[in-house]
Amino acid sequence: VVAYTDGWTELSNEQHEEFGAERLREAVRPAHGATPQSVIDLIEKACDAFRNDLPFHDDRTLLVIRRD
Repeated sequence: VVAYTDGWTELSNEQHEEFGAERLREAVRPAHGATPQSVIDLIEKACDAFRNDLPFHDDRTLLVIRRD
């Protein structure tokens, strides 16, 4: 389970495009079975690449739960 605040999906790049829920889903897709920290790392990496070092302008919260 991945729960997140809108600060992740409303993140903008230099072209003023939003990261969006679809890009977030794509970032998480290869993480099936991964640890929660690995999922967080994948999301952060995808967001960092998308925003190209632009600052975040909103608060961000991620909650990742894995049930074994």
